[in-house]
Amino acid sequence: MVEVNQCLQKSIMNLYMIHPIVVGTKVFDKGMMIYQHDYGKPYAIPIYSWYLEGANRKILVDTGKMQPIQSEVSHLD
Repeated sequence: MVEVNQCLQKSIMNLYMIHPIVVGTKVFDKGMMIYQHDYGKPYAIPIYSWYLEGANRKILVDTGKMQPIQSEVSHLD
């Protein structure tokens, strides 16, 4: 029974291409990112979203930062 399930899983599995997309950066104090070393120096890290493509699907995974910059809305239609 286990061998049949493993064969089914292998035939059902699809391949996906994973593409990282840098959508911005976040600047931290370097001492907070590199264990108590170089406090006071800025350190920029990228913020990523991920684009997955495969099995006739296109998937965008947004892993953006917690406090995004928001545009002002001048009117709502």
